Amino acid sequence: MFNALIKTKERVLIYKNLCHSCNACVKICPERALTMKQSRIGEVHIMETKFKIPFIEGILDLKEEMSTSLIVRTKKIAEEKFSNYDLHIYDSPPGTSCSYMESIKDANIVIIITEPTPFGMSDSAIAIEVAKNLRKKIAVVINRGSDDDREVVQFFNDLNVNVIAQIRNNRKIAEVYSIGERVLGVNSNFDNAIEKIADYIIKERKL
Repeated sequence: MFNALIKTKERVLIYKNLCHSCNACVKICPERALTMKQSRIGEVHIMETKFKIPFIEGILDLKEEMSTSLIVRTKKIAEEKFSNYDLHIYDSPPGTSCSYMESIKDANIVIIITEPTPFGMSDSAIAIEVAKNLRKKIAVVINRGSDDDREVVQFFNDLNVNVIAQIRNNRKIAEVYSIGERVLGVNSNFDNAIEKIADYIIKERKL
């Protein structure tokens, strides 16, 4: 399925870095010749922010390419250790690979963060199509935008997806973010956008 197994004349070659840990090869092998074994690809860190909100981070090891199993593990820890929390927010890698699918498959709401560029809009359109096929609630946030993003907003409206917030491109935001400081309170447009996103999530969860 992912070309992790290559059959030659004399043997079957296994390319570990292409394996997605889907277990399909083990299940369909008629000779039961394949087995799965545990292998380290990264680690999960659990932290607490200054706002007493748990933060869980899955860090992929250098040289590893497939993050899906690490995402599965990270989500499982979040669900087990923090099951008493009403809201879990998962940050997905960009694109529409298996990592994206694993990140959103159990989600109630998918919020696509995009930039007003041809590449950003095209990539977002594909991500939206995938989320629609999974029957998810979808919304879009435009990041690093400008005062003239009407065509971008219309692009997503034509896809029947609402733009719920627009974050203007601002150098001060980038400066504060780059040194690891809190961005809230630095720029009123950013603060308003975060408030709109939070209001949208709260509203949709009640429906």
